[in-house]
Amino acid sequence: MIAGAVIALPAFAQTAPAPAPQGTTSDDGAAATTPAISNTPSQDPAAAGTAEGGDIVVTGSRISNPNLTSASPVTVVNAADIKLRGATRIEDVLNSLPSSFATQTSSVSNGSTGTATINLRNLGESRTLVLVNGRRLMPGNPSSSPTASAAADVNMIPASLLKRVDVLTGGAGSVYGSDAIGGVVNFVLDTDYEGFSVDASGGIYNHNNRSDRFKALNTAAGYPAPTGQSFDGTQFDINFKVGAATSDGRGHVVGYGGYRKIGAILQGSRDYSSCGLNAPSGNVGNDYVCGGSTTAFPANFSLSDAVVNGAASGLPQQYTLNGAGALVPGRTLYNANPLNYYQRPDTRYTAGFLANYEVSTAFKPYAEFMFMDDRSVAQIAPSGDFGNTTVLNSNNPFLSAAQRATFFRDTNLVRDANGNVINLTNPDGSLYQQGR
Repeated sequence: MIAGAVIALPAFAQTAPAPAPQGTTSDDGAAATTPAISNTPSQDPAAAGTAEGGDIVVTGSRISNPNLTSASPVTVVNAADIKLRGATRIEDVLNSLPSSFATQTSSVSNGSTGTATINLRNLGESRTLVLVNGRRLMPGNPSSSPTASAAADVNMIPASLLKRVDVLTGGAGSVYGSDAIGGVVNFVLDTDYEGFSVDASGGIYNHNNRSDRFKALNTAAGYPAPTGQSFDGTQFDINFKVGAATSDGRGHVVGYGGYRKIGAILQGSRDYSSCGLNAPSGNVGNDYVCGGSTTAFPANFSLSDAVVNGAASGLPQQYTLNGAGALVPGRTLYNANPLNYYQRPDTRYTAGFLANYEVSTAFKPYAEFMFMDDRSVAQIAPSGDFGNTTVLNSNNPFLSAAQRATFFRDTNLVRDANGNVINLTNPDGSLYQQGR
């Protein structure tokens, strides 16, 4: 009954006659008491558009939303969202979505291809299809190597023309094939823009290196630690777009251009990353310790006679060289962090145009040209001999007597399957052995 009343009351209000104007009389001659100003909505059918048989139009529902017509969930990132982030790289905006996993970005140094890719649901960048206005974007890596990724480089996307980005994270494999197992990202560009505009943005990173904790960790390991304020990683991005329509309104031409300059950020410029943090050996202490690579200078040597005839030998296994070049127990660690990038330096130029003309409803030719030149540096620490040398020859002329005595001790010699020492012959007929 209550529901019926709620439904019936608006219906009654729509069909009730308009109140008599102030100062008029009713049928029985009594003066009307309706005030000049009333909270009751106007009941004029012509004004309200509610006459019997008329249409009720609900406004505010004409905004396009792919979720209303898509069978799979679609996340929409519009141009306003991108501007509010203040990011100069579109991949940084998309990687903030829960469904996106960072693969090739500006923060990748070791293993970087110089491209910017999108990896939905962490199923692989080659399993995420990238579209521009519904058409596939070309592969970003021109290498023909079988191990090279065919993922699109989103550095090609002109951010100034972006209307929105539609991210579909499921159900696209049946339409697009295995390229879309992870999902589809469609960059929708404004091909109908008219006018001219220029936008520019800039930024810089800042950190105050004032942590006594990290400074103490570096000092204990013998590594230098940064101090004071760090201002680096400057970013500058400027773009323009220009567009015009034909006189008959059936065609549009839009052009764009852009320049982006990004500065480097080294891990050595931050106190919390100036060294690699490891858990303390033997669970001693509650804090981390600075680690490093054993592929270092001076060289490290690891002998293999820790166990002899099934029993622990008790002999030192780790050796390094001191400042005088003498072999001593221990090892040297190399701190590779200061030379690795948090943000790679990058310089990019973009330009292009998009043109379309509607000859008829069945014939709509279009032409598109996109140019991008992107230069980046992927820097890692210097390389070394990562365990490639497994044996040493006792006839090596650069070995000292102390080094020979250590490397070629009886328990560390290379032996055959029967346990006999393998003797090799020098050109002069003398014998030499190999140490492991």
